[in-house]
Amino acid sequence: MTNRTMFVTCLLAAIILLGSCHSAGKQKGLIYFNDFEDIKGWAQGYCFTKAPVHSGIFACKLDSAHVYGPTLRLRFDEISQFPVVKLKYSIWCFMKNTNSIGKIVVSIDNPDHKNIYWDAKHIPDLTKVTGQWVELKGEFVVTKNEVNAPLNTISVYPWNISKEDIYVDDFRVEFVQ
Repeated sequence: MTNRTMFVTCLLAAIILLGSCHSAGKQKGLIYFNDFEDIKGWAQGYCFTKAPVHSGIFACKLDSAHVYGPTLRLRFDEISQFPVVKLKYSIWCFMKNTNSIGKIVVSIDNPDHKNIYWDAKHIPDLTKVTGQWVELKGEFVVTKNEVNAPLNTISVYPWNISKEDIYVDDFRVEFVQ
């Protein structure tokens, strides 16, 4: 094998390996995860902080300047060809005091950008623990056909109402059919 053939073979192998590594991180299907390290598929928020974190290097700090966290925003036809009936979520939260009031929001808009569904779960209703990371879990039911129509867009995001510091990390969203 000549040096040129060997070089071309190695180059092709490297391109294939890099391509497969990149596609491995792509989020698709029914489960989406955001650990704020690699947030492909999530609309960016500008709330990243290095401390405190639940895992990795970064978490999202929601405060008076950053009241909305990064948003998972997808059309239903990007999630599945079958109707979604429920959305389950888990998110790790760290609150410094009991005055922190936050929500996990689900909003659905039709193709004309008109909101047709909005619901939120209160973070303080789920936990009263402060000073440590706590996993919060919940679900939203979206069974009406006009809500989960293929071209409608669903958005899921944390929202800080109180403007007190709330840290979020490891946000997982699962769509159930």
